[in-house]
Amino acid sequence: FSFTIPFGKVEKTEANSPETNFSLEGMRVLIVDDNPMLCESLATQLRGWKMCPEILRDPQRVLDYLRKAKRQNESVRLLIVDEEFDGTNGFAILERICSDSELEHPPAILLLPTNHINDLPDSDQTGWNVVYKPVSFTSLHETIINGLFGDQAAECLEKRQEAKQQNDFASSKSRGIRILVAEDNVVNQIVIGEMLKANGYDVDVVPNGREAVDSVKSRNYDAVLMDCQMPEMDGYEATRIIRHEEVSRLPIIALTANANADDCQRCLESGMDAYCGKPIDPAVLFGTLDRVLASKKMTASYY
Repeated sequence: FSFTIPFGKVEKTEANSPETNFSLEGMRVLIVDDNPMLCESLATQLRGWKMCPEILRDPQRVLDYLRKAKRQNESVRLLIVDEEFDGTNGFAILERICSDSELEHPPAILLLPTNHINDLPDSDQTGWNVVYKPVSFTSLHETIINGLFGDQAAECLEKRQEAKQQNDFASSKSRGIRILVAEDNVVNQIVIGEMLKANGYDVDVVPNGREAVDSVKSRNYDAVLMDCQMPEMDGYEATRIIRHEEVSRLPIIALTANANADDCQRCLESGMDAYCGKPIDPAVLFGTLDRVLASKKMTASYY
């Protein structure tokens, strides 16, 4: 079989650029590193964030470079310095910059191998931020934002972390819960199945009511999403058979394109517990699933 899904055109976005409320556009960055591959990789990513990176491979020229930039009123907004050099190291370079009272002291990020973690000085005293190698660009981006925007960025990142924890918690609640989807439309099978999997549910899909009845007999499910109109056996008849043969009540949610009062009443009379209209609204679907699964858990606890 084959099917076609039309997609609208989306606006081009910068590759690998994490979402942020803080603009980095036009900010001048000095990369001090003698590794050509790492320099180019960092510069490419920084350009993707619309920053303006410049590369300096000779660490002995850093002070002269910063003095010249200050004279020309082209201040460097951020330093990224590798810790590993022949004859010197990133710590020494940053200490020389900090000890020069004539220079501006922009936020600095030290690129540190993980096996040098015990060599790390107290960041509260130095004011330097650290990103470990191999460099994670997500970590680098957050460190840049934190270094340039301070407390405002820290608050934003804290809120982002709280949101992630809430999403992880919501996903953990659905882990191990198996849902049977009875749906004959191939596109709907894919959309609903992937939606459920993305939220942590285990999913089986069947194309008609007869196979739904057989599946419920052969395997334990926590809930069924039942399309009402299917070939061979529709969702109403399948639900009546399941209700007649089941030992404990299995939550069944109707999926119906005709969510008017008469159709909804027919769903309930056939033994379904709830219904969701099509096209599927994820918020409604997961809210309904939470409700019927909570009701099932309370009933099981009661008995």
